[in-house]
Amino acid sequence: MDTFAYKALQLAVRAHDGQYRRGVRVPYITHPIAVSAMATQNMKSNRVAALCFVHDVLEDTEVTYADLCAELDVQLADDVVWLTNYKVDQFKNRAARKAADAKRLAKAPWHVQTVKCWDMYHNLSDMRIEGSDFLSRYTDDCAMILSHLELCDLHARGKLLGLIQEIRST
Repeated sequence: MDTFAYKALQLAVRAHDGQYRRGVRVPYITHPIAVSAMATQNMKSNRVAALCFVHDVLEDTEVTYADLCAELDVQLADDVVWLTNYKVDQFKNRAARKAADAKRLAKAPWHVQTVKCWDMYHNLSDMRIEGSDFLSRYTDDCAMILSHLELCDLHARGKLLGLIQEIRST
């Protein structure tokens, strides 16, 4: 891991301090670290690792776009914006919000789409293990979003699609 990715990891650790994964007492930072580990198996890129580490900070913490620009750089901050879900209060319902997220992500660069695939894959994997009541709805959301991610890495797409099919068949 280079200095840039390490700085991103440090920022993510600080930003997610005290946060836990939904439904379990597992520190939230384990999620971006897991996403990074999966994404960088095929994409040997410190910038991708950095993006994975901070992919949720605008959405789930007090970190701002300006903070990302100052501590890391504008390009990475812009990539995080692609991955940041719209706020709940901007839409009448979840379906409309997720459709807008998918439409935005369809225009994202391939590396951002690939990080999104691994993000959804890790979330689905955790929900499946935890037995979440939300699993069916989230699986449908992931399938719909994946249908818009035409540029993502084929390995990531295949893994996510396989997990979606596996969950739907049980």
